[in-house]
Amino acid sequence: MNIARYEVFEQLGRGGMATVYRARDPRFKRQVAIKLLPREFLHDPNFKARFVREAQTVARLEHPAIVPVHDFGEHEGQPYLVMRHMGGGSLADWIERGPLRVEEAAAVVMRVAAALDYAHGRGVIHRDLKPGNILFDEAGHAYLADFGIAQLAEATLALTKSGVYIGTPAYMSPEQVRGDLELDGRSDVYALGIILFEMLTGRQPYTADTPAKLMMKHVLDPVPSLRDLDPAQLPAADQIVAQAMAKDREERFAGAAELGEAVGSLVGDTSSQLIAERPITGVGKPPRRASLRHRWSWILAGLLLLGTVGGALAMGAAARGETNAGYRACACNSHGDRGPLIDPDGCAQPYS
Repeated sequence: MNIARYEVFEQLGRGGMATVYRARDPRFKRQVAIKLLPREFLHDPNFKARFVREAQTVARLEHPAIVPVHDFGEHEGQPYLVMRHMGGGSLADWIERGPLRVEEAAAVVMRVAAALDYAHGRGVIHRDLKPGNILFDEAGHAYLADFGIAQLAEATLALTKSGVYIGTPAYMSPEQVRGDLELDGRSDVYALGIILFEMLTGRQPYTADTPAKLMMKHVLDPVPSLRDLDPAQLPAADQIVAQAMAKDREERFAGAAELGEAVGSLVGDTSSQLIAERPITGVGKPPRRASLRHRWSWILAGLLLLGTVGGALAMGAAARGETNAGYRACACNSHGDRGPLIDPDGCAQPYS
């Protein structure tokens, strides 16, 4: 199968707004990721011009933490974007295995915050920030993907449907849900606050049995406390999440850079750049982090072994129990059932 000149190897993921393939560019002899958008978008006579404009805008976002766009075009009636292929999977893969350490979460947030600050300064808002859109290269550096896609879909669908919500319900800001304010960068700050909460706890702050109920929780429910879920969490981390997720955007961090600086203070590092450029260790083989209950079961088992087999053997067994699990390239992390006009499909996948 070919898309334009690109030789397609496999499908990487499928979401409500696009299907993504791993492919090869024969001209430059490199692997790429191709995002194929729905044909329905072309029903809007103005879409092509808007697609070209948005693609050019995103392609001009040259930042070390933004997935670069190499090319765009149309193939058999479907618009497509060609991006750098990210071989380290997504943040969704990491979170699926359990909470991250504070240092790991800080490295991700500060790098993504720097990318958002750069984009916001050029008038580009992400609008659909989520773990599935934070990707890693083979060296373990985080990158932000899918700028412009949500805005394209929103502008197109709004012409034909009323009450359209573009975004992922689990990460939508209150103003996105209400639809009563023009969005600015603080909507992305809210979503990044949710991602920080999720990285530190292994779960989302709000859950519900329908997308509509989940969206209303962003508007009505108080921000859950990290320390209520895990008393070992830092009080400062709790305060940062609460401010990032404030219902009134005037009470949030003024921008992504300010959030990044606050997160940097959690790890006692005054150099934002140092943390932001520090890779996440072990990407490609995300460690399997056990739950607290599971950790205590191992501790008790170790104590029993200590009394029967001897301290040395127990210590050796404990060390062997901490080996890394294998990496699964396209993990899926459920975010709730789909509903009409809600995008994407509630399943976090790389590039979805």
